[in-house]
Amino acid sequence: MTRQQRRKLERTNKKMNMNNIFNESDLQSVGCFYKNDGKDGIGLSQFDPKDSQRIANMCEGIYRSAMKEVEEGRLTKQQLIDDLKDQLENELIPLFKGDRNLDKLDKEQQYRVHDLVYSDIFTLEKLGGMSTDEYNGMHFMYSKDELPVFSC
Repeated sequence: MTRQQRRKLERTNKKMNMNNIFNESDLQSVGCFYKNDGKDGIGLSQFDPKDSQRIANMCEGIYRSAMKEVEEGRLTKQQLIDDLKDQLENELIPLFKGDRNLDKLDKEQQYRVHDLVYSDIFTLEKLGGMSTDEYNGMHFMYSKDELPVFSC
């Protein structure tokens, strides 16, 4: 999927009235990890319950939009998997290291990059495009009570 197609999916998702798929009161944090047997990888975590819910809903919406593209024959499931992996490995992960880092982007661009990483990994996992193990996949933490966050 090209960047232009990706942006179109994001715009389509914003227009769609998506119901929350997760119980908002229980989701405490969300995280994603991607290494896929490569030397470089990425891991992001969000510990704010409201932002976690936004990310979870956004990921599900983008996944649904991507599957609609597959169902309508605009691209195959394998093309989608290959495009997502390419975007992660060649565009997004490099932004987190070296001289092409996120500090050069404004806050809105940084949020977009984070959202793309979350949604790419979520979609890859749902499509079976990567093995889910200790290096790859999404995690969602639920609790009936607000959990304290500790940093070491």
